[in-house]
Amino acid sequence: GGYFSDNFRECAKAYGIEIDEIKASCIGDVVTPKQLEEYLSNKDNPKPKLICITHVDTSVAACTDVAGLSKVCRELSPGSFVAVDGVCSFAGEEFRFSEWGIDICMTASQKAFGTPPGLCMMGVSKRAINYMENERKNPIRSWYANLMRWLPIMRAYRARKVSYFSTPNVNLIIALNEAEKQIVDEGIDNVIKRHDEFSRCFKNSMKSIGLSFVAVREGCYANTITAVKFPQGIDGKQLLTAIKEKNVIF
Repeated sequence: GGYFSDNFRECAKAYGIEIDEIKASCIGDVVTPKQLEEYLSNKDNPKPKLICITHVDTSVAACTDVAGLSKVCRELSPGSFVAVDGVCSFAGEEFRFSEWGIDICMTASQKAFGTPPGLCMMGVSKRAINYMENERKNPIRSWYANLMRWLPIMRAYRARKVSYFSTPNVNLIIALNEAEKQIVDEGIDNVIKRHDEFSRCFKNSMKSIGLSFVAVREGCYANTITAVKFPQGIDGKQLLTAIKEKNVIF
């Protein structure tokens, strides 16, 4: 239902992976668990090896029901892996990796984490690691982004042993560590509640002056971002230029 969700598709195509798409009803809506259930229940459709979900699509500010989609996947296609793009959601939307049965999640250091951009953070289930280490038949077509090259490094550091593969961005890691300390100190549930309350306040303010949103219904509004439609008859470029001239930073 958004343009950034298409990046999963384009990434898969770049690696020569065969894909099927489940589309939302329109731009600004999200794929529902019922749609996934209908797809997986159709015997003519192959069971996917990997199901990719964008939690919050930045371009339309719509939040997908990851828990519901993963539940359907576990019931109807338990052999499939579930991957979640959480760049615009993690640390601002509810997300439960183990409880929801997610296999791979990815996010970045910016947005709700409040750290400068430049770092990728990943969570990988034991099941997915076991597959990559013992069952994967084709080599991973990447060098620096090959998790199998980074996994020994992470295991060594957990054992308090020095190990090396490639120099990471240590400055950003230090910044991220501080940001995560602040999140832990406040409490992740409190952080998510704060994002929810601020989001509702902002959306209500936009509604009060007659504006509407790209996300088509309240049930899929995101906490971490709000996409407001330009009023009818207003040129977007002219409006943004006028805002900038009033020294509003955006």
